[in-house]
Amino acid sequence: MNEADLIILFQADYGKILTSEVLPKYFAFMSKLLKENGGEHLVGSKLSLADVAFFDMLDKITGSKVMGADLYKDFADIKTFYENVQKLPKIKSYLEKRLPSDL
Repeated sequence: MNEADLIILFQADYGKILTSEVLPKYFAFMSKLLKENGGEHLVGSKLSLADVAFFDMLDKITGSKVMGADLYKDFADIKTFYENVQKLPKIKSYLEKRLPSDL
């Protein structure tokens, strides 16, 4: 097994741990914040830095090669949040113009 194979294996294991242990706890907390603020934003009633930062994290893991298809399985509100922020005109424009990431 060469170094590239080890890296792929590590990433696959890392993705499984993230999706089965880490993200469910994190998503449960963020879901609670969304519900407490009307379901659309983490803080207050309009887009904030917190929303953009959370969206950025979601965008990176959603496009990641090591995350499973069931990423949002138990968190429809998180998926809806991600999709709604993604559709905002300025965010959409940025996403269309940005360089691809290999994360």
